[in-house]
Amino acid sequence: MKYVGITIGPIFKTIGEAISPAGLWFGSYFFSTVTKKLCEKLVEIPNVKIFSPFYDSNSNQNPQEDGIGRYHDRILFLVDDNTVIEGELPSIISAVKKEMAEKFGTFKTDKEIMHFVDNYLRIDFVILNEETINEIIGKSGKAGNNIAIILNDALDALELMAAGKGRTDMNLFAPFFAGQKGNRNIYIKESKLFTDTKPNSQLVIKHPDRDSDLKSIEDIALSRKKEENSSKEVPDGEVAPTRSEYYAVVNSDGDKVGTLLRALCKDVEISKQSDRINSFSRACLDYAGEAAKLVGKYGGMTIYAGGDDLLFIAPVHSIFSLCSELDEMFKKTLKKGLEKVNLPDDEINVSLSFGVAVQYVKYPLYEALERARVQLYKAKESYGKRPNGSKISGGNRLGIELVKHSGKTVQLMVENEKLGIIDNLIDYRATTNDQALESVLYNLQDTEIIFKLLFEKTAQNEFDFQKYNTRFLNNFNNPNQLAYHDYLEKIAEFFYDNYLKEYQYKYKPDTKVKVDGVCAKRNISIGEFYTKELQAILFLVKFWQGGK
Repeated sequence: MKYVGITIGPIFKTIGEAISPAGLWFGSYFFSTVTKKLCEKLVEIPNVKIFSPFYDSNSNQNPQEDGIGRYHDRILFLVDDNTVIEGELPSIISAVKKEMAEKFGTFKTDKEIMHFVDNYLRIDFVILNEETINEIIGKSGKAGNNIAIILNDALDALELMAAGKGRTDMNLFAPFFAGQKGNRNIYIKESKLFTDTKPNSQLVIKHPDRDSDLKSIEDIALSRKKEENSSKEVPDGEVAPTRSEYYAVVNSDGDKVGTLLRALCKDVEISKQSDRINSFSRACLDYAGEAAKLVGKYGGMTIYAGGDDLLFIAPVHSIFSLCSELDEMFKKTLKKGLEKVNLPDDEINVSLSFGVAVQYVKYPLYEALERARVQLYKAKESYGKRPNGSKISGGNRLGIELVKHSGKTVQLMVENEKLGIIDNLIDYRATTNDQALESVLYNLQDTEIIFKLLFEKTAQNEFDFQKYNTRFLNNFNNPNQLAYHDYLEKIAEFFYDNYLKEYQYKYKPDTKVKVDGVCAKRNISIGEFYTKELQAILFLVKFWQGGK
């Protein structure tokens, strides 16, 4: 057998040119369509078996019929030794480039577009026979005998070697995304990539008095949940979101996916691994479909949903609950999809990491994309090492950065298990007097040294909950503050149960290592770390319900 990997690019360079959600969608969907068309042509070759991404040519269901890209930028397949795939691939690549050039519509002349696509679009491949694979296995312990990891490592090396290949000074994506004065998305709306796509509620906004249009940032920021889109009044106990001048860009990625792939193929012959990897790919495709629907339910717009990666723009309300639901959905979908493989549950120990950027609607989209990417990187960073020397892996967290219109920036890293708790704190705050939260934030800043000492002694187990709670509330003892002590006590309890107690108790040893590592890195005390943490949480709570 021969094992083939194909890589498609440059994706990040392209979407970096986008200045609107429509441009971001087009750039992402363009490359997803490239992958899909390559798969369509590959399966026409006898004895070709694609195992990543999942592709079923016999299915009547088109995974992209809703306008959401579900195919990532790499294709892995196998073919028998008798098939001269080396001769077939260049002609397939050339045919796909021609088809993709036609997707731009009448933006430029056919000759200009074809020249651009031919030089700009990079589709490279690597072919490994069994002899080469055995050599790789013998030299590297990292990949083991996992064919998916071996091929991806080879494609990584190929991308580095081909970094300068196919460069062109002409980049038609920039003027294509810019559109015309007063009509930014005109070329996208006229493109075949858009007109051939089934109208998607996440992409298109319908107007009662004029033609449907592509959603803008402002449209997404104003969105609400489906249940709240109706003319019905907001049910009792629910608070309608009030903030509409900010939006969120969310980038998520699977944790421990490499570990899962290794477990899938452990002690399995190379020639028999493709079915297992294909099962994993199918589970990821199922997750992508359900994830895109959920994002739409929350009023968001899915840019890309392929493999374990997800990129979307959403209104800021309910971001925490949305990400929490996505995390649970990812775990359940993969476990269900891999039932036939009979892996132990502890080997399907996956989760999601999230990078979230929240910013003012007038700020450039590319800034939010970069911030979300940075926050995702931070969320997946390793915590460091335990006392016994073992590594504490990162992930299973949400990193968020809020950039206010005023320029004020707030960052917070939250474990996924705490997203619901913070969401509850937001909801509870909406039922109280604004003055209560203002008091906590003011006192945290004005008497910071007292709180630093309080949090440090509590974390070090010098104060039990009762002593901690009493000293916390003693900072709010003027007559006006006494009226909302119940809310202040809720904040105190929340912070003790979910942060301070984790540091002092043995059942959360990784928390202590993590906090100590951060403190050492920033050269701050434990008390200062927790003071800043509570300030960030409460500032976000204040922001989420429309505080000034």
